[in-house]
Amino acid sequence: MIQRGGLARQVGLLALASLLLLSLLSGCDAGEGEAEGEGSAAPECLADADCADDDPCTLDTCTPEGQQCRHALVEGCCRQDTECRTGSQCLVGRCDPQTSRCTAEPVPDCCTA
Repeated sequence: MIQRGGLARQVGLLALASLLLLSLLSGCDAGEGEAEGEGSAAPECLADADCADDDPCTLDTCTPEGQQCRHALVEGCCRQDTECRTGSQCLVGRCDPQTSRCTAEPVPDCCTA
């Protein structure tokens, strides 16, 4: 059983460990990239257009709270034919380069009897 003071200490240690891990994963030391007098790094974006990655299969947005780019995958989007599976031996999957959507084309002389 954890005592009250012990629980608060464990929560504090967990928060500190999380911050250290984020710092290590970002590849920078605390304070690196900050100009004198600033409390945070420069924003990555100010508008969604700043995040455009020219990938038709991602929805590019700028988060208002952290001004960070996010690239969410667009469901059902494809970049190449190998991403399009039909589940049928008589249909071949194709990625339409105009729409970035999968289509199914019949295989000639294929019948399922």
